[in-house]
Amino acid sequence: MSKVKNLNDINVKIVKKVIQVFYFILIGGGILFFLLFIATLFIPKDVLTLSGDIIPHIKFEIGNMFTYQIRDLEIDSISLKGILLTITISAAICIGLVVLILHQLIKIFDTLEVKNPFDEKNSTRILNIGGLLIISSFVVNGLMSLVYYMMIKELNINFIDIDFSINVGLLFSGILVVILSSIFKYGTFLQNEYDQTL
Repeated sequence: MSKVKNLNDINVKIVKKVIQVFYFILIGGGILFFLLFIATLFIPKDVLTLSGDIIPHIKFEIGNMFTYQIRDLEIDSISLKGILLTITISAAICIGLVVLILHQLIKIFDTLEVKNPFDEKNSTRILNIGGLLIISSFVVNGLMSLVYYMMIKELNINFIDIDFSINVGLLFSGILVVILSSIFKYGTFLQNEYDQTL
């Protein structure tokens, strides 16, 4: 029994360390993208403009479903400033959402390490994760649509439309996590009642 308990303790510590590594890497990435956004604001538009022989060789892919290569468009130059601004701030926001989720997970693993999984704050943390997943289901696809819109606008492509749709997987995951938080809150209440009767 004690071997299993020690193994569980080790697993909790390993998983927590892995989450913390991703957490700090993503914080660094988010800061990097935000700094790139700030830097792009101050770079003159003509520095970020492609022209001449480079344009026919540009190819971009949207969601692994659509590949577009510029060939027959009559474009003398393309300004990348708007596209880069949109990509960098979108990446920083998406990374920020993941960092917030990982922060809540780290706090939950803190309580697991001290063998107090039924901490009253854990149900709130689980609820926060569910709320962040629900928010992400709208924000992530909205930001992707914005990036695609900027690309299409800069390339002056008239025959492509962008439709916004929510990420159904993230939405349902968020709803399930919110429901799980209610169940966990009730479980915490029952555990506290049991502890008080002893």
